[in-house]
Amino acid sequence: MLYNDNFLDEEYIKKLQNVFYEDANSFFPWIIESHNFKSGAFVLTHKAIIDKTIVSPLSDESKKILSNFCYEKMIKLEDIVDSEAQLYIFGADSLEVSLEKYAPKEDQFLFLYFVNQSNSNFKITSDGSTNEEILSSKSGRGALIKNGDKVFLSSSSSNEFQAILLVLFTGHVPEFVLSDRVILN
Repeated sequence: MLYNDNFLDEEYIKKLQNVFYEDANSFFPWIIESHNFKSGAFVLTHKAIIDKTIVSPLSDESKKILSNFCYEKMIKLEDIVDSEAQLYIFGADSLEVSLEKYAPKEDQFLFLYFVNQSNSNFKITSDGSTNEEILSSKSGRGALIKNGDKVFLSSSSSNEFQAILLVLFTGHVPEFVLSDRVILN
């Protein structure tokens, strides 16, 4: 797994938190995903880019965040395919939610950006592997998910929320960047 905690400054991180959930006047248009109510997690979404088409001003923020991450990690960004903000509100203890529907295809990568810090964790497993990596939720953290990786969001406590930005993109990631020898931030 490749992640970075140091690619955005504190002022910008705080600005994103205001847009997502802190500023009552931001009028961030969330859509309720009602089919997830039975799982114990309420999920609100906001689409920014759908099939390379801009549908929200959040698309500019998606591009800026991803561009900064790619620059720091020597990744050549080509196209942003989809971008979506998600807000998970956990109503049950020890809950795990699959993000499989956002899995990147063979020529794509998934970028996760953690807007807030919480007790929730992301578990990443690879196809054909029983090994898993756990990435804790830290505000301002970005992570790269490659094809074949499966991602699960889990929370061990109720009445908590996790705000994330998901960006599906195409580009070139040098092999040495994805190798085990790279030093992760």
